[in-house]
Amino acid sequence: MTKIPKDQFDFLSYAAHQMQHPLGILRGYLDLFFKNPNESDKKVIEDELVRLSYLISQILKLSKVETESLKINFEKVEIISFLRNFFEKFSQIISTHNFVFNEPKEKNLVVSIDRNEMGEALQTLLENAIKYTPQNGTIKLSISSTTKNVIISILDNGPGIPKKIQKKIFDPFYRGSTNKPGSGLGLSIAKKTIELHGGKISVKSEEKKFTEFKFTIPRVLPKKKV
Repeated sequence: MTKIPKDQFDFLSYAAHQMQHPLGILRGYLDLFFKNPNESDKKVIEDELVRLSYLISQILKLSKVETESLKINFEKVEIISFLRNFFEKFSQIISTHNFVFNEPKEKNLVVSIDRNEMGEALQTLLENAIKYTPQNGTIKLSISSTTKNVIISILDNGPGIPKKIQKKIFDPFYRGSTNKPGSGLGLSIAKKTIELHGGKISVKSEEKKFTEFKFTIPRVLPKKKV
C-alpha cells in the first residue's frame, strides 16, 4: 500500500475538517425540514449547499494549481488597460470604499497572462482588501515596472496583519480571522496562479496602519530591430 506523503495527508485532513461543519449543519436542518417544512430552514439548507459547493470547487482548484495541472491559456495583454477596466468594475459595484488607481509613467506594458485566471487572482486580493478595510477606507491599486517585470500593488489602510500571521497567510486553509467569511484557500490559489505565470507575490503589513500585497509578472518586451 502506497503511503500518503505528510503534506498531502495534512491537506486531506484539513479539507475533511473544513467540510464537516457545513455537512453537520445540513444534516441537522434537513432533519428539521423533513419533519416540519418551512422557508427559514430551506434558506439555511440552500446557503450551506452553496457554501459547501464553493469549498469543494476551491479545493479542486488548489489541487490543480499545486500539481501545475491547471491549463493556462496565455495571451499577450496590455496590463494597464486590463487592470484599469478590472478595477473600475469593482469601484462601480462597491460604494463603501474609496478606490484609487495609480498608473505608471511608462505606458504600453505588455505581459503574457491567462485573463480569467489572473482575473480570479486579482479578485481574491481585492476582495480580501475590501473584507478587512473598514467602510470609507482606501484601497489603492498601483502599477510600476522594471526592465524585466511589471509590479502590481494592492494597498489598503485596514487593521493590518500581525507579523506572526504574515508568514502563514498563503498557507492552505489558514484564516487570519474566523469572524470573516471565506474558505481559507483564496490566497493560496492566488499565490500559485501568479507563480504559474512566472511571478512572485509577497505581503507587507503594519498593524493598525496598512496591508500591501505586491506581485510581479514578467514583461513581454518588443523584439529589437536588427
